[in-house]
Amino acid sequence: METVANCHLRWTTRWSTVASLERDYRFPETRAGLTRKFSVRGLDVYLTVNPLPSAEPGEVFIKLAKQGSTLSGLMQAWAVTVSAALQRGVPWADLREKYTGTNFEPNDHRCTSLIDAVARNIDDLASHFRDMLDEVHGQRTLDFNETDEET
Repeated sequence: METVANCHLRWTTRWSTVASLERDYRFPETRAGLTRKFSVRGLDVYLTVNPLPSAEPGEVFIKLAKQGSTLSGLMQAWAVTVSAALQRGVPWADLREKYTGTNFEPNDHRCTSLIDAVARNIDDLASHFRDMLDEVHGQRTLDFNETDEET
């Protein structure tokens, strides 16, 4: 029988290995990101995703057309939590697995919930970041700290 301490050790080792890649990444004041508008059952959603230097999602902002609603507040809080996790090294693939396929209202024929729709759109925007980097630089790293200063 496995002890709680062993389970915790295994979990901590896995996450500390992953988190060491880009732990506590701090975005510069000027960010390169993409914003997408989509709707779920007539509810307009504005999603902005800013990438980490690795071209993976690193920061998420969500605005719903219904400002001041409980749903809008919950979605903004969810986005802050996702952003914090991403900036501390949790891979987007792990989060995506948890959020895609969640089933609750509002939903429509394209998605099973609002969270499902947002996760699928984040994933699509992330693929655009990777494609753009591959085309422009032939590599998978963005350097946000590059400057045009003469040396």
